[in-house]
Amino acid sequence: MSNYDLILKNSYLVDPATNVEGYVDIGISDGKIAAVEKELFPTGKTQVVDIRSNIVVPGLIDTHVHLTGRWREYGHRMLARAGVTTALDCGGPVDEIINDLPDWGAGINVAVLNGVVPEKTVSSSNPETQELTWYVRESLEAGALGIKIMGGHYPLTPDATRESIRIANAQLAYVAFHAGTTTRGSNLEGMKQALELAEGLQMQLCHVNAYCRGITLGDPAVETLEAISQLSAIKGKGIVTESHLGPFNGTSGKCKAGVPESHVTRTCLRTGGFPETTDGLRQAIKSGYALVNRIQGDEIDYATPDEGERYWDEQQTDVTVSFPVNKRDTAFLLAMTKDSDADFVIDALSTDGGGIPRNFLVSKGLLLVKFNALSLKEFVWKTSTVPARMLGLETKGHFTPGADADIT
Repeated sequence: MSNYDLILKNSYLVDPATNVEGYVDIGISDGKIAAVEKELFPTGKTQVVDIRSNIVVPGLIDTHVHLTGRWREYGHRMLARAGVTTALDCGGPVDEIINDLPDWGAGINVAVLNGVVPEKTVSSSNPETQELTWYVRESLEAGALGIKIMGGHYPLTPDATRESIRIANAQLAYVAFHAGTTTRGSNLEGMKQALELAEGLQMQLCHVNAYCRGITLGDPAVETLEAISQLSAIKGKGIVTESHLGPFNGTSGKCKAGVPESHVTRTCLRTGGFPETTDGLRQAIKSGYALVNRIQGDEIDYATPDEGERYWDEQQTDVTVSFPVNKRDTAFLLAMTKDSDADFVIDALSTDGGGIPRNFLVSKGLLLVKFNALSLKEFVWKTSTVPARMLGLETKGHFTPGADADIT
């Protein structure tokens, strides 16, 4: 008889990696999965917890979150409460997250991508190869998994973008890209350019739904179908993708010289019919179109328009704001569409959440299961199995004996 530290009795386990779905007992020893059997028997010191009313899955892995900035005190616990056990922070800096973990960590695993931001982390929108090489190397040495090109918000030139992806690949650094350069925005055309710039290289294309808001072709659904066609054509060629289910887009409310610093914020204002200026953002906040993110109890939530305007002023505009620009038909199509080989076109479900209040992997992902758009196994496939493979986490995303006992 094996010795277990913990047995989870009568769990309804869903694990596509091992093709298990049904009632089992799960034995855990030293933080690892020790056994998955129809019935396990405790020894004298084994803790036994009966969870017969729960669905049990390998720990959820969110491949796009934000845990730095003003929300850093709350994002870890917001993710943990939403069922996430491992997260990829897409922005960094890694030093800030490492320093914060003793005070604000909630026990989840966090990998970090350092952002490439002109005039902040690199000198300009067109930095030299030597500077980019140094930045990637320094990021890795500091503990980052790689880099995030923040193109939609803070664009590089196309040449510098391609060079950033190439250098990251050469240094075996993970690279994610919020599509957009100095010649193309965070839209369908920017996504197409991103695929061209990354041709022959490996890259994570972030939140595909962000490029299907009707800016290019006028109809979000038409743009989504075009994005699906483009991504189906490059499936298996080094590009991994994710989309999220949140209706709101989180971006920076910081303004400088009379305009928002982030190009995404400007685009969201234009989409809502507001001027792309500081005054335009104030109008959007007062109207309730732009929602200011602020502390509500021990989490981040959306302030009322009056509260939001006051907080935006108090913080000298340096806050996160959210706009209702993520379309529901786009989210649905990207989450569930498969290609001719019956593979999902979009690899993973993410949230772009963390400290931004849209940690919806479970709450909205299971609505797709209830609607029969996804099976339970497919939901787990897109929120744990595939994300583990994207990040090279061989001991996560499954319940094989010896795997990490990360459980949601």
